[in-house]
Amino acid sequence: MTNILTQLRKSDDIHYQIQFDKSDNTLYIDKEGKVISSTDIGRRPPEAVDKYRLQKNAFDKEGIKIFDIGKEKIKTSQANITSFTKALNKSLNDFQIDTCLRKIHFLAQSYHESQRFRKTYEESPNSNVKGGEHFRGRGLIQLTHDYNYSKLYEYKNKKKPSADELFKFATNVAMDINLACEASGYYWNNIGAKTGNISQYADKDDILTVSREVNRYVDKPYGLDSRKMYALLLKRY
Repeated sequence: MTNILTQLRKSDDIHYQIQFDKSDNTLYIDKEGKVISSTDIGRRPPEAVDKYRLQKNAFDKEGIKIFDIGKEKIKTSQANITSFTKALNKSLNDFQIDTCLRKIHFLAQSYHESQRFRKTYEESPNSNVKGGEHFRGRGLIQLTHDYNYSKLYEYKNKKKPSADELFKFATNVAMDINLACEASGYYWNNIGAKTGNISQYADKDDILTVSREVNRYVDKPYGLDSRKMYALLLKRY
């Protein structure tokens, strides 16, 4: 998982960043491509042809930190690669996400939905969350609405939850790595945006329908290009 996360982040959020010297003055390049400093008063030197920029990516900023942001977030003791890998593998096994294609699509969607495995909590839910905004999206792939949290609770506990139990349970989906992974596997296998059993579309390598099942059924689901890119990258590993 460390290698997968590293390679995904090194291929993500690629941009060029202006560089500065130790005095915080802008660095430039001349026509030969040589890096030169600003003048002694911090101005652009006459021989400069452009500012000096280095290519940066998500890994440069984030390293392999995981699940470290959000109002509700995974407990610090679980926000590590070892705990995540163990919980993820259990969920993949429990919900028959057990072929290369299924794993690729599940990981690509999860990586996108959780903002590169940084968040398990939806900060700004839309206004039509059933049961109230407390039942906003949580998990790697966001479980949303009180009735879906109730389904997962009944699956785990073999009984219907009280209102208080359901409220606390929903919060725990964002804060416990085992439950966050289980909720996402459960959603993948049993709910989806329309049909559930998203593996049937992963088996066909149908990234558009997989994305619609995870996000919603529109012509172009949010972040479709990124979801495609992550799936293509994961096929290399």
